[in-house]
Amino acid sequence: DTIQWKWDRVGDHTINLNVQLDNGCTSRIERVIRVLNEVKPQFTFEEVCSGDTVHFVNKTEFMASDSLSYHWDFGNGDTFSGFNASQKYSPIQNQTYNVTLKSQLKNGCESITIKPVNVFEMPKTCDFEYTTAYENAFWGAKLEPKNASGVVGGQDGVNYQWNVKGIGNKSSSNLSASVIYDLGSDGTFEVSMVASTAEKGCECRTTKTIIMNRTNTESLKKQSMIIFPNPIESSRIFLKSDLWSSAQENSIFIRDVLGRNIPFDQVSFENGIIELDLGSITSGLYFVEVRNSQGLITGQFQKN
Repeated sequence: DTIQWKWDRVGDHTINLNVQLDNGCTSRIERVIRVLNEVKPQFTFEEVCSGDTVHFVNKTEFMASDSLSYHWDFGNGDTFSGFNASQKYSPIQNQTYNVTLKSQLKNGCESITIKPVNVFEMPKTCDFEYTTAYENAFWGAKLEPKNASGVVGGQDGVNYQWNVKGIGNKSSSNLSASVIYDLGSDGTFEVSMVASTAEKGCECRTTKTIIMNRTNTESLKKQSMIIFPNPIESSRIFLKSDLWSSAQENSIFIRDVLGRNIPFDQVSFENGIIELDLGSITSGLYFVEVRNSQGLITGQFQKN
C-alpha cells in the first residue's frame, strides 16, 4: 500500500519499512529523507486594457533570514527574474495570459503559483470622419467614427463621447453612432471624440480641427435659396439666400402639393436667415416661393 505523511519540521527524517511474510520471514529497509523549507509564492495585480502595463506585486511571505530568488513567466513568451514585475500586453481582442511566479529558496524547495490575467480589447473605431450636413442645419456638421482601415461607422458595444469646443457635448453608441452639430458659423472648430467599450470601459481618444466654410461652397453658389433642416421634424424651418438683405422686402408663400397656402409665422430674420414657424403642419411635400425685387426664388421641403 501507498501511504502519505507530512512533517512539521525540516531536517533529516528516518523511515523504516518492515515486511513479514506469512511463513515468518521478515525483512527491513531504512531510508533517510531530508525535508527542506518551502515558501509559497503569491502575487496580486489589476486587470487592464490592451496597450496598458500590468504591475505584478509580489506578496510572498518569508522569513528575514530566507534567501529567495524569483522568476516570472508572463504567458506570452516574456520572462523576468526579480521581486516585483511589470508587463505590457497588446492583444487585438480579449485574451487571457497564464502568469507564473516561481520562488526558489536557497537550500530549500522550488514552488510556483499560476494565475490567469485577463487583458481587454480596445475600441477599433478610434478615429472619426467629418462631413457637412447642410440638410440638417445651415452650418451642419456630421461626425462619425471610423476604424484604422478608413471604414466609417460605429462599433457594436462601444460608446462615444463628442465635444466641439465652445459648442458642447453629445453622445452616441453602437453601430448608429453619427452625431450632427450646428456649428453656427463658418470657421475652424476643435472636435474631440472618446470611444470606450461598454464591457470594461477601455477607451481611446482623438482630437481634430475641422473647417466649416459654408458661405463659399460651390453648393451654395449653385442655389439661390437654402431650406433647412430638410426634411423637418418640428414646425420650425429656416430660409437662407444671398438674394435678400431684409425680411421685409420678401413675400413668402408656402403651398402643399394641392396648391393650398399654408399659414405660418415669421419668427426672426438674422444674418440673412429667415426663421418660420409652420404651426401644426402635417407630413408631406411642400413648396416655398419667395418674391422680392430680385425676382422669384423657389424651393421645396419634406415634413416627416
